[in-house]
Amino acid sequence: MMDFIPSQRPGESRELSSVDRDLERYLREEFGYSGTQLAYVLRDLKILLKREKLKTRELETAYQQMLRYAEDLRKSYLHERRQREQLIQSQRATAITLAKAIEKRDRYTGGHTDRVTEYAKLTAKLLDWPEERLAVLELAGHLHDVGKIGVPDAVLNKPGKLTVEEFEMMKAHPEIGEQIIRGIDFLEALVPYVLYHHERYDGKGYPKGLSGEAIPIEGRLLAVSDTFDAMTSSRPYRKQLDPERAIEEIKRCSGTQFDPNIVVVFLEIWRAGLLDPILLGTSPLPPDPAS
Repeated sequence: MMDFIPSQRPGESRELSSVDRDLERYLREEFGYSGTQLAYVLRDLKILLKREKLKTRELETAYQQMLRYAEDLRKSYLHERRQREQLIQSQRATAITLAKAIEKRDRYTGGHTDRVTEYAKLTAKLLDWPEERLAVLELAGHLHDVGKIGVPDAVLNKPGKLTVEEFEMMKAHPEIGEQIIRGIDFLEALVPYVLYHHERYDGKGYPKGLSGEAIPIEGRLLAVSDTFDAMTSSRPYRKQLDPERAIEEIKRCSGTQFDPNIVVVFLEIWRAGLLDPILLGTSPLPPDPAS
């Protein structure tokens, strides 16, 4: 009996015809197919090949749809990110404007929050804080004294040393500040700075009397910058200290008022001359958002 191999039908692809020849030889040699049996096997393989081609076209269509969907998602994400960034910038500007307004109540501390923020950022950078944490610190530096909004003007601007009673009023400002920002989503992360920047490493600070590493690192870091700026700024009841004298005080109070590890980093910044532009007023401090 002669082997029967179906001839190529009109419209069939040349690819299938070439497959016929390869498969015929393979099926004969490896499996011993011949005649009608070989013809049916080839037919079934052609059908499978056609189905796979259809699947390939369907997959290509699905792939193109997926690409379009991915592009739509990308555009949506970028739009939402721009909106979120604008919201964050707006919130930050509002918060800093509030801080500037509060600072203007105290005629003796102009520029204090700007300088404290810059000192603290330099310290945190040397501690390898990530950018996200530095962004929180920057806002906290401006708002750390927000609780002074609850301190009477007569106490805040008294041209002399405070009485014991007046000092107790002043000591309330960290807790007042904490109450102001607590529960505001974008300010919640500022609480450790606002509440703990007057704590002392030896436990003799306020408002909680915490000591050592029980004081959150945010409060320990800000305390050094805040005190250094206070010492190098004039007050009605005392003249400002020379920066060199203030640095000696920071060193003397290491381990009692201040975290020794933070002091070591602050002294490195001082020796590197990084504090000079801030002290001289030549550092590019952030613009007043209210202006």
